[in-house]
Amino acid sequence: MTKKDFIRRMIKHAKEDKTLYVMGGFGQNATPANKKYFIDHYGFNRCVDAYGRNRSELIENATIDTLFYDCVCLIKSTINGDKGYTTEPCPDISIAALLRACNDVREISNTILPREGDLVVNANYSHCGMYIGDGNVVECTYKDKDGVQITRYAGRGWKWAGDLEPFFDAEPAPVTKVWAVQVMACKTKSNAKKYLRKGQATFFVDDLYKNAYVFSNIGECENAIADIRVKYPDAFITNYNADALVIL
Repeated sequence: MTKKDFIRRMIKHAKEDKTLYVMGGFGQNATPANKKYFIDHYGFNRCVDAYGRNRSELIENATIDTLFYDCVCLIKSTINGDKGYTTEPCPDISIAALLRACNDVREISNTILPREGDLVVNANYSHCGMYIGDGNVVECTYKDKDGVQITRYAGRGWKWAGDLEPFFDAEPAPVTKVWAVQVMACKTKSNAKKYLRKGQATFFVDDLYKNAYVFSNIGECENAIADIRVKYPDAFITNYNADALVIL
């Protein structure tokens, strides 16, 4: 998973998924067996929280499409591809250990902001979330809507930030499109000839030139070639490689 994938998944959990804060939850559905397990094994799930809500009643009343998360397990399970309880590539570690595993761990404040995709942690390492930019954080908490939600960064007591980069795959290298095409004006049967001034040997293609086709991968190139060979038997192809194909 890349960092961009991680950020998209976290925002999806907050905006689209039905979730509930459940201590120990790794994204499990609210099945009867899971409800019993989390109520039996975690004391917080049997308490009345700071907002006067009976946690076990909330768990018992959750519908089957509800996903159970706590703050750090949301981060770990999303990094691991939302596969439930798994430890690859992110092990099942505490908030403090997760922060130590990050790159560029640093102190933050209301005036010193984290970067997009950073893990953010409070002063006593008891809560964490992920900064998504524009003063917003995705976190799983029992405040407000109770579950995975987008909250404002300021005033939440975030103290530390770290780059989760060690757990992500590298972003794919951008494809360099080819915009310069060598053509032979002497090829009388070529479709390209009618687009050239007499004697011109090089034509520079831009975004607005309607007879240029640029493809980002070899599969698209092969499909385009087959199609164009049928439609334009006398066309010739230049600059054909695994990165880009330009046809005139």
